[in-house]
Amino acid sequence: MANEKSLGWAVFDWTRYVLSTVLTVACLALIIYAIGYGYAPLEGHPAVLYSIFVFCVSLLGMLEGLQIAILNLERANPERFSHMKRAYFNHKLATRHHGLNVQRFLVGRQFFVVFVVFLSAQLTTYSTLALPIPKWLFVFIIETGLPGVLVVLSFGQLMPQLVAATHPITFMNIPGAWLVIKIALLFESMGITHFSWVLTFFTKAVFRMSKGDAVTRMSVTRSRTKSKTKSRTKGRNSRSSRSRSKKKCRSRTWTTSSTRNNYETRNVR
Repeated sequence: MANEKSLGWAVFDWTRYVLSTVLTVACLALIIYAIGYGYAPLEGHPAVLYSIFVFCVSLLGMLEGLQIAILNLERANPERFSHMKRAYFNHKLATRHHGLNVQRFLVGRQFFVVFVVFLSAQLTTYSTLALPIPKWLFVFIIETGLPGVLVVLSFGQLMPQLVAATHPITFMNIPGAWLVIKIALLFESMGITHFSWVLTFFTKAVFRMSKGDAVTRMSVTRSRTKSKTKSRTKGRNSRSSRSRSKKKCRSRTWTTSSTRNNYETRNVR
């Protein structure tokens, strides 16, 4: 029974992989076709529109992956990967000013994420495209921008996030990461998105959220307590191991000296 269930789940998983791959590739082919034949709302030469779409998806992928990588490495020691120069300096830049740059990056990054998504919608929604399908299906697939959702989601969001979740240092070391972080920080410093800070302040004031959540403080306190307890336990273990080694050395010395004394006594006799 267990083998039959595992086989059934394996077949189910591979079916989902195949269907999702076929659907995403079909949507990508539809986007390439529609842009090439001028069905995109954004006017321009197909080569220019293709370049804009690739740039948007690439920038979105960098923004999404860097968010995961920076948050994972926010409290990491950069000296561990100092041999990876780009990752080392990017980490220094993203966590500068006692971690304030992390919040600033998230604010600047979010603007570009929304901007890129809206710009991609101008390239992946085709209301004038003629397809031999029912009207309701045309509205559901084409006018809602479903092809663009699947392609942008796969290439520009989920794949970079999944890679950065397991390889944050490697993702931080990608060429161009420093430029993306710098652009996000620069845009935040311009103050265009500073209304979000004002809105956050008033929201906290209205709901009387003057302090952080107790769960957050407790979790931080518990983590600190656990780290202190572990360090104390390690210190005690090291002390006990040292005392044991000293006792062993003393016993060995005493045994050696007693053996020598017995040997000398026998020789005298």
